[in-house]
Amino acid sequence: MALGEADTTTRQRRQLADSAIAHATRGEWEAAVDANRELLELGPDIDASNRLGKALAELGRHAQALEAYEQALERDATNRIAQRNVERLRVLLAAEKPTKNGKSRTGKAPATVFIEEMGKTGRARLVNLAAPRVLAPLSPGD
Repeated sequence: MALGEADTTTRQRRQLADSAIAHATRGEWEAAVDANRELLELGPDIDASNRLGKALAELGRHAQALEAYEQALERDATNRIAQRNVERLRVLLAAEKPTKNGKSRTGKAPATVFIEEMGKTGRARLVNLAAPRVLAPLSPGD
C-alpha cells in the first residue's frame, strides 16, 4: 500500500468511527451497525467490534451482538468490555431459549449479570430479583 493510500484509509477509518459514535449517541442503532460494519470491512478493529456488539444488542439482535463481541475477544482476550458483554449476552440468550416444557428459563440471576462501572458503583443488598432474561439487557444507567 502506497503512503497516500495509507493516509486515505486512516482518514476513512477515523471518519467511519466518528460517524458510528455519533449515530450511537443519537440512538440511531441501525446506522451505527452499518458504520461499524463498513469500518470492519477495512480490517480488524476491536473498538468497532465492541460498538457493533452494543448497537446490535440495542436492536435486540443478541446472537449477532455476541458474535461481534467474540470477534473483539479474538483480537484481545483481555478486553473487559467484550468479556462482560459476552457473559451478559450468553445469559440473555439462554433465557430466551425455551425449556423442554416450552417455558422460558427463570430463577435467580447469577451475580455476574450485574453491571458495574469503575468509580461509579455502590453496593446494595438485592432481594426478589427479576429473572436473568429481564436483567441481562440492562446497561449502566438503566
